[in-house]
Amino acid sequence: MALGGDGNPQSPIFFLSYAHARPTTSQAAHDVNQFAVRLFDDLSMHVAQLVGSPPGVDPGFLDRSMKGGTRWASEVLTAAGTCHVFIPLISSGYVDSKWCAMEWDAFSRRTVVRRSANSSGNGTAILPVAWLPTREDQLPPAVRELQFFLPQQLKDPDITQRYLANGVYGLLFMEEEADYRAVAWRLALGIEDAYNAYHVEPKIPTDPRQLRKSFRGEDG
Repeated sequence: MALGGDGNPQSPIFFLSYAHARPTTSQAAHDVNQFAVRLFDDLSMHVAQLVGSPPGVDPGFLDRSMKGGTRWASEVLTAAGTCHVFIPLISSGYVDSKWCAMEWDAFSRRTVVRRSANSSGNGTAILPVAWLPTREDQLPPAVRELQFFLPQQLKDPDITQRYLANGVYGLLFMEEEADYRAVAWRLALGIEDAYNAYHVEPKIPTDPRQLRKSFRGEDG
């Protein structure tokens, strides 16, 4: 199946949603968020190979603006309303971020249809990823009730436990390159599976002020 197989060749296969870290005076924004960019670049490479990508079309979407409060440009709204798979990088900062809550809500408002009765997954086309160690009691119900991504069929089954204990960020920070590469590849396969399992009706938000700004249920 080609990229944008539901009729829009510009629709990204996946939307990588993450809490933008704020740089200190001695850090650049790119340095603080480099691990999210690394994961996005690797997933884009893998998904392009697995699913197919026309020349000049990115298989994924990542908001690289790094400026909280000015992020809701038209391309973010369009990506959240047309992407096929939503990948939130879960951390305590993520579930406290109003921007991440708005991205999640924009995607969650869309209608998801299983392509067949045998389609697997959590039924939402949302594939939460453990980004940083986060206690279960820190997760709001909207996040906690979903099936998180777990890498399967690894030669070293302990990689899954190290991923859960440290998150993808932790694997990158500790330079556990083999573990990270295995997790990233299996995540790309998970994106491919979700892309083929579900059709998500496009629905681009016309007014971001109507989107939920909290995972706890508040709108303000």
